[in-house]
Amino acid sequence: MGKAAILIVTASVLLGSVYAFGAKEDVREAATRLSTHQYEILARNAALAGYNMAKLELAEDFATPPSAVSGTYEGSDYDVSITLSGAIAKVKSVGVIDGPEGDEISFTVDAVIEKEMVSSVPDDAPPFMKYAMFADDDLSLSGSLLYDLYVDGNEENTLNANMHTNGNLSLSGNAATVRGFGTYVAAASGSHLTSAFDPYYNPTNEPVIQQVPEVEVPVFDTADFLTKTIVDQSTTGDVALYGTYNFGGTRENPYVWHIEGTLSASGGVVLDGYVMFIVDGDIELSGNVHAGNSGYDGADESSVAYYASGGIDLAGNSKVYGQMLAGSSLNFLHGTPKVYGSAASLGSVALSGTPEVYYRVPSPALTTIFGDPEFQLKLISYSEW
Repeated sequence: MGKAAILIVTASVLLGSVYAFGAKEDVREAATRLSTHQYEILARNAALAGYNMAKLELAEDFATPPSAVSGTYEGSDYDVSITLSGAIAKVKSVGVIDGPEGDEISFTVDAVIEKEMVSSVPDDAPPFMKYAMFADDDLSLSGSLLYDLYVDGNEENTLNANMHTNGNLSLSGNAATVRGFGTYVAAASGSHLTSAFDPYYNPTNEPVIQQVPEVEVPVFDTADFLTKTIVDQSTTGDVALYGTYNFGGTRENPYVWHIEGTLSASGGVVLDGYVMFIVDGDIELSGNVHAGNSGYDGADESSVAYYASGGIDLAGNSKVYGQMLAGSSLNFLHGTPKVYGSAASLGSVALSGTPEVYYRVPSPALTTIFGDPEFQLKLISYSEW
């Protein structure tokens, strides 16, 4: 073999060795990259596991979740931090595992979650709202009272303008007319009670005056109520209404106004819309007030709610459409006020003069503050690296 041939063979052998070595290095590096990627997957899975644990904690108790959560998932550790700001929770979950070369491999999930109230209308109003007049304390009737029905459809065939008191029911005089049943818990008095109550619907001829078990009522807690609805407007101090107001709102999404004082209206005030007033003080309606229902055209039920932590006083020639709840006393004492809806009091009720109350079915959509609302967790932002 000549020298040239020997050189060619030698070069070929050396070149083959280099290629072989390079191929082995490529395989080794590829194996290392594959192994590292597998560890990254494990770290990501751990971070996701921590993120899911944080969501479970927020679902169980959004108000007071733990600020940190840690654990292990498939051999990888995760550490989670939860930072709460009102209805917003920031979640950061980091999964960590030791890599194939002894180095630490981590993966991070970062998310912002909002606690969102689900808007849903209950099927029915709570029992204490289903009376033309309800008193948690005593209910006393005097004067020329009229309690009748106000319906646009054919529900008058099955409805009554009923009254109930968890205390004593008393009637003085013989000028009251109540087109419904009178029920009480403690005692009933008045020689004309039986003749005053005359329900429209009584197919089995039940006694018109009955002693019944106590009807449960909620504690008037404004702070608690506000956590169960979405407030559209909040005002500090007293509010006096004048003129015409169109609040808008719908049955599925009523307009809610929280007033940290007294709400008063007099003169020719007109209120339109599906609206709920939550008042920390008293509600005083007098004069020629036309409060509610002047422009609403929907279900045959109340479209305005007046909820006062204090008392509710109606006087003059006020004409009020809506459902009412007074945290203390409820008084229709002066003039000839007219109510088209229902009224309830957590205290006593005194009715005198010539008020007229026309019972209208309460809107369940305006009683959500008395129940437990539904919430869902809404993902605002999400990133991972």
